[in-house]
Amino acid sequence: INADIREDVGADMVFDCVIGIPFPNGYFDAVLLDNLIEHLRSEDAIALINSVDRVLKVGGTARVIEPHFQSQGAVQDWTHKSFWSPRNFLYANQRVTPFGGRAIGITANLVAVEGPTVYGDMATEAFITVLLRKEPL
Repeated sequence: INADIREDVGADMVFDCVIGIPFPNGYFDAVLLDNLIEHLRSEDAIALINSVDRVLKVGGTARVIEPHFQSQGAVQDWTHKSFWSPRNFLYANQRVTPFGGRAIGITANLVAVEGPTVYGDMATEAFITVLLRKEPL
C-alpha cells in the first residue's frame, strides 16, 4: 500500500502520517519510510516512529532511508525540518538509551538489525538506511 499526504502523486491512500496511520495494530509485516522523516519536526518524527511500531507485527520490519545531515542533500530541500545521523536510530526503542527512548516520548520497541549504513557523496547527496525490527515488549 503506497501512502502519501499529497493527492497528486498517485498513492493508494492519502493521509497525514503525523495524525496517525489508519490501520489496526499489528497489521503490517513491513513498512518503508523512504525520505519521509526529514520532512517532519522532531516531535512529529517521534509520533511517526510510535505509529509505525503500533502497526507492525512483532518481528515485522521498517526500512528507513533518510538524507545524512552532513550531506548537502539534507539541507538543499527547503521542506526538510529535521536532520538525521546514523545514531538517531538508537532512539527508536523505548529502553535503549538513558536520554532517549521513554524520556523523549518513544513508546516503540524497534531495534536496528541492518545498518545504519551511509551511502552516497556528502558533497552532494548521502543517505542513511537502516532496517528496524519490532521486538516484543
